[in-house]
Amino acid sequence: MSSVFILLLIKHTFCDLFMQSTRPSADKSNLFNRGLHRHCIDHAVATLIILLFFIDIKYALLLSMFDYTTHCIIDWLKHIILNKYKVIKNGKMFWGLQTIDQALHYINYFVIVTLIGYI
Repeated sequence: MSSVFILLLIKHTFCDLFMQSTRPSADKSNLFNRGLHRHCIDHAVATLIILLFFIDIKYALLLSMFDYTTHCIIDWLKHIILNKYKVIKNGKMFWGLQTIDQALHYINYFVIVTLIGYI
C-alpha cells in the first residue's frame, strides 16, 4: 500500500501545482464555482486512474468520490479563511494555512490507503 500512497502524493503535486497552473485562477471561496469543481475533478480522476491498478472499480470510484469531496471542502474552507481574514499572500498566515491545507490532503490519502487495507 505504500506504493499507492506515494502515487497519490505524486498525483497531488501534479494536480495542485502543474494542472492548476495551466488554468485561470478560480474563486474557491464560492462553493458553486466551476473552477473549484474542475480542480477537484482533476484530483478525483487522477485518483481513480491510480486506484484502478490496485483495487476493484467500484471501490476505486467510491474512494475517488471521497477524494473529490474532501478536496473541495479543504480548498473551499481554506479560501473562506483567506478571504474572511484578508490574508496577504506570502505572509506568515498564508503559509500557515497552506501548510494545514497540504497536511489535510496528505491525511486524506492516508485515509484512502487505510480504507483500501479493509477491502
